[in-house]
Amino acid sequence: MLGQQLPDWLSAASAAHCRLPVVFSGSNSRLLPQVQQLLQHYQPDKLCWIGPGAPAGALVPSRQHKHLGTECDWLIINAEQGFPADLVAAVSGSIKAGGLWLLLMPEPEQWIKQPNSDHRHLLPYPLDAAKHQGDFLRFFYHRLQQCSLAWLTPDEVLQAPSFSAAKASEPAPAPYASTEQQAAVAAIHKVALGHRKRPLVLTAHRGRGKSAALGLAAAELAQHDKQILLTAPNESAAAICQQHFAAHTGTKQQALLRFLPIDVLLKQQPHADVVLVDEAAAIPTPLLQQLVQAYPRVVFATTEHGYEGTGRGFQLRFQAYLQQHFTGYKQLQLKQPIRYADGDPLEHLLFHSLLLNLSEQDPVWDGAIDALQLLKLSSGQLLKQPELLQSLFHLLSLAHYQTRVDDLAALLDNSQLEMFALLQDDDLLACALISLEGELPELLSKEILLGKRRVQGHLLAQSLAFHLQQPELTQQPMARIQRIVVHPTLQGQGLGTELLNRICAHYQQAERLIGTSFAVSTQVLRFWLKAGFVPVRLGIKADQASGEHSLLMLQQSDKHHSRLQQLESSFRHQLYDQIPAFYPELSPALLKQLVTPPQQALSQLDYQALILFADQQRPFELVYSQLLLWFNQHVQDVPAADAEFCIALFWQKKGFDDLAKRFGFTGKKQLIGQLRRMVATALTTPGSA
Repeated sequence: MLGQQLPDWLSAASAAHCRLPVVFSGSNSRLLPQVQQLLQHYQPDKLCWIGPGAPAGALVPSRQHKHLGTECDWLIINAEQGFPADLVAAVSGSIKAGGLWLLLMPEPEQWIKQPNSDHRHLLPYPLDAAKHQGDFLRFFYHRLQQCSLAWLTPDEVLQAPSFSAAKASEPAPAPYASTEQQAAVAAIHKVALGHRKRPLVLTAHRGRGKSAALGLAAAELAQHDKQILLTAPNESAAAICQQHFAAHTGTKQQALLRFLPIDVLLKQQPHADVVLVDEAAAIPTPLLQQLVQAYPRVVFATTEHGYEGTGRGFQLRFQAYLQQHFTGYKQLQLKQPIRYADGDPLEHLLFHSLLLNLSEQDPVWDGAIDALQLLKLSSGQLLKQPELLQSLFHLLSLAHYQTRVDDLAALLDNSQLEMFALLQDDDLLACALISLEGELPELLSKEILLGKRRVQGHLLAQSLAFHLQQPELTQQPMARIQRIVVHPTLQGQGLGTELLNRICAHYQQAERLIGTSFAVSTQVLRFWLKAGFVPVRLGIKADQASGEHSLLMLQQSDKHHSRLQQLESSFRHQLYDQIPAFYPELSPALLKQLVTPPQQALSQLDYQALILFADQQRPFELVYSQLLLWFNQHVQDVPAADAEFCIALFWQKKGFDDLAKRFGFTGKKQLIGQLRRMVATALTTPGSA
């Protein structure tokens, strides 16, 4: 049946410049022979296959592989044993016009009830992916039924495809694929040839030609002998740009475009007339900030959609930074599809079934706390209220830099995940995700302590047992606040505090130990400290996406008061000793909030040395030890700016050249002069000694 229908359907898709989405349902024993015949007949140049039964020569993508900037002709998803939603979304975006998206689905009534083994990474212990029945497959199936796609069995066609929504794009002169792409290339030229320090940001959903625009612009700039550097999360993500550059330049000009990984580029900082950054949202924000400070002409292109969970973070973090530091920065959005027509049925299918269409309507709150309604939601309730589910997922996407399709799947599949929604009338104002953890068997807790076991989905318990050597606490019921989100237009008005207070009251009544872990910044830390949470562990490695370290905090409770007080004190004191080895680049302002430095009394001789230093009668090197002891005693008393450079100097052991560059001093002499003034002021202030 599929072989009979497919030629006409593929022809119609090609004529409409669209992709063809097909659901082929039935037993694998009947589906796979027909698919194999099709592959022998069509022999697509680039076939991607997800699931079991991949033929020789097919590309089998993995969750670890990044798919932005890549292309394929056919994607076949064998969903007999599972359906990896996040991976399917990522790879589906790479299919070219005239290509095929083929979902091999078991009988629907069987499929929506079966366990989804491909979501095992979303399920916490002790849920067994081979047995656990979640709600995502049921949700996805119902959403598919609302889409325009071909649906057939080995015996009959249930629904024929339709391309009536497809719209032809406005023609553009060669080599451009659209007028928007032409405008993007012109904007890149302005960055390279116009005023300095006016970075450009190109944003688009997938398939809009932004990577090609980078390559075309680079080719035209090479005609003017411009030196161009290209960077991306990995070189494969820059492949489209490189291909378009190579296709439009001669042999002599090929060397004018160089690809360098972002870390190498920042370390070497070679000369460039312009730097192009493809898929910028997948690069840690601090690295992007370093790049735009180091080079006066930079173009950032990024996929703003949530296929790979990075685009929204780029808008939330980096573009806010550009607005603050580069008043002349420009943004250009490419809306016109190039890889396929506007109104492409597969794009609609993905956006609709995976809730990837973000609402542009902002909620309204009148400021009345008493009018707020708190709802505790289960996956079953969300399945029955798709509008609320869509609002919840959209809010998570708006407010967090790593929201992806996996997060939608977790909402529906992870029964240990509890959701809270704060509403006024029907408007969702804020939400929170809570992971129920702990209650681990004693033997398992001991194995975690010894490093013999890691338990999926129990971050709080795992860290308490292994890092903090508190295995007995892992046997307690816990609630880890994964995310607490307030709509961006309503932040700073107390909604986050109100939501957190209500959630904590709920779990305190249930006698759960409440904790959280997040990428820490000074502002976010203040929020959690104000709510009565205490820090107990700081991650050694910075988060790849945010560039920030993860902080584990626990809420004080009567039941665990003395133990949590001890954990906090131990953490704050040990962190001081760990700074030079593990946190030399951490924000000094953050260290000021977290560290309790050792206290050692200064003698009269020590104070005399400090007075002589302040009076320019002793060199810095001779009074270093006294300065360190004095600063440790008064770190919370000195002005914030002075405290930060002193932390970098004394705690992080930074050299004078580094300090001068970082804090705006002309050199060692000016920096030591500031130290002398700071000490002189402090020693003449009553009570400062």
